[in-house]
Amino acid sequence: MGFFFADEKIKKKDKNLVAAKEYSCKVCPRNSLGIRSPKMPPSGTNKPVIYILGESPGKNEDYLGRQFVGDSGDVLHNVLKEVFEDTDYNKFIRYNNSVRCFNNNIKPTPFEIDCCYKSLVEDIEKTQPQAIFTFGDTPLKTLLGGKMISMWRGRIVPAKIGNHECWVIPMYHPAYILRNREKKNMSEYEKCFVMDIYNACDFIFNDYYKPSVIDSGFTDNVTILKDKMEVFNQLNVLRDKPYVALDIETTELKPYEKDARLISISIGTDEKVYAFKWDDDYKDLLHKFLLRSGEKIAHNLKFELEWFLHLFGSQDILRETKWHDTMAQAYLLDERTSKDEGMLSLDRLTQLYFGFNLKEKSNVDRKNLLKSDMKDVLIYNGMDSKYTYKLFFEQQKRLDKQLKICYNNLIKTTVTLTVVQNKGIVIDNNEIKVLQKKYQKELDRITKEINEIKEVKQFWKEFNPLSPDHLVTIFKDIYKLPKLKETGKKKEYAVDNEVLKKFMNEYDNKLAKLVMEFRDYTKRKSTYVDAVEAASINGILNPQFNLLFTGTGRLSGGKSQE
Repeated sequence: MGFFFADEKIKKKDKNLVAAKEYSCKVCPRNSLGIRSPKMPPSGTNKPVIYILGESPGKNEDYLGRQFVGDSGDVLHNVLKEVFEDTDYNKFIRYNNSVRCFNNNIKPTPFEIDCCYKSLVEDIEKTQPQAIFTFGDTPLKTLLGGKMISMWRGRIVPAKIGNHECWVIPMYHPAYILRNREKKNMSEYEKCFVMDIYNACDFIFNDYYKPSVIDSGFTDNVTILKDKMEVFNQLNVLRDKPYVALDIETTELKPYEKDARLISISIGTDEKVYAFKWDDDYKDLLHKFLLRSGEKIAHNLKFELEWFLHLFGSQDILRETKWHDTMAQAYLLDERTSKDEGMLSLDRLTQLYFGFNLKEKSNVDRKNLLKSDMKDVLIYNGMDSKYTYKLFFEQQKRLDKQLKICYNNLIKTTVTLTVVQNKGIVIDNNEIKVLQKKYQKELDRITKEINEIKEVKQFWKEFNPLSPDHLVTIFKDIYKLPKLKETGKKKEYAVDNEVLKKFMNEYDNKLAKLVMEFRDYTKRKSTYVDAVEAASINGILNPQFNLLFTGTGRLSGGKSQE
């Protein structure tokens, strides 16, 4: 690799900026490995219906020069034999990997993935598969940019790979299934794996339809309105539409927070969306429009409703018009989400339904919109409404009768929770001060007792009972207490409360008892007292009820806002 960078005069510090997808093998760290099957070519049919994409070759694959021929390959082929019964499934399938060279089962780096990307795309363009089955995290990241296979497995996603449109269907890797196999019963992971392959094949051979990927015209039909007359005229036009989508941009999550204000609003359909910078002069126009127009669609409805309730000071816009929520639809269709993947966010949902990520098409600092050009903010705002509208109808046709009943109940609950959040909870500031003083007194007492322990006095000027490093040092190296539990990928010495409790009871360790007490009072003070005081405004705590982020269907509280 070094000679290439020297010849091309590419600085070492710019390595990660090099177009790996262009230079390919020339810059790949795996290019010089002494392996049996370097740059392993795809195998299988040249006219595939299904394109199976793995991570990288294993030892057996490298030896034989073909993909999926080891133990994990047996897992895959056994399921395919069941699905296709007496049919020779290999006449439908082509096999490949995201990275073509074996390297002792070391997980490919993003750079190595990029180096192989060009050859992968060229093969997909040439062979034109109807669907790509991706196995594991690496091919998921390669084609869709996802991270967590548990969030993506089983989904049927439209995508454009190079110039070829097809379906991408992520699944667990067979090697993962093998590692998690149970002796007597089929593991839940294996059940998912089998079900996903059956469902994917059923879709391809029985219910198949061509994917429709949006790859241009993202900002088409978004019009910026510049004055009150334009806003008045276009709202009148939209008032007769049976459905309109709307989206607001704000400086803060909650309208009660310091410096919180409405920045802009967009309203429309996928054929025509109007966006305008907010001005208090538009307040009456907007209020009348919301009451007199057709059904309204938002993404994460409670956010818009809470701002509107605060803005107008009246519940009529909640009760006297019909609202819809594309996030609620998505939650009912598939409740899986995480902070890292945000599967219920509008960005991800446009990818799941239309083949592109909306976030990547905007030119704004989403964390601080005031730093961005207002024209860019308005275009971004308008795109949100445009694709919220399109998403609503795509998802609505997937909701069956029972799910529609659940959906209607979610909308009613959303309205009620908005009112509760708006009213807030009265905080007793005097009681807050009493508890703060009480808990701090206990923390000071515990700190004094800890610092009087001989071993602490001997080795620390300032001992931190919340520091894992300090605790590991004193319990492991000074007290010589055994490793009762391991933590993290490196299986390090654990010092959680379960371990400390055993140190206290079985080894009569005073420090373990004091550290647990310190943790307890710290949590009480920081979580239940200090945090409440910090979050309250003028003695009122306006909670955030998360209706759509729990697998159990129950409420959670916090600041979750996908």
